[in-house]
Amino acid sequence: MSRKVKISLDIVMTLLIIFLMGYSLTGQMLHEWGGTICLITFIIHNIINRKWYKSLFKGKYNFFRLIRTAINLLTLIAACCLGISGIMMSSYVFSF
Repeated sequence: MSRKVKISLDIVMTLLIIFLMGYSLTGQMLHEWGGTICLITFIIHNIINRKWYKSLFKGKYNFFRLIRTAINLLTLIAACCLGISGIMMSSYVFSF
């Protein structure tokens, strides 16, 4: 995957997260659609960067690599929990 595509996806994800913080300005329906698009881009991001998961157990871990890996894994867990809870609380997009 080209570097431009990866950077573009990261920019879109960042802008979506900022958009989602304005819930009081956008309302619930736009917030849910934005969250759904953000979840989809998050999944695509992880698929594109799947080599990172393969490299977790390779090489030596110094302090900074350990901290970066811990932050990345905690962010992954938080994003998964946000996606699951968002789907469970959805009134428009996932109303089934």
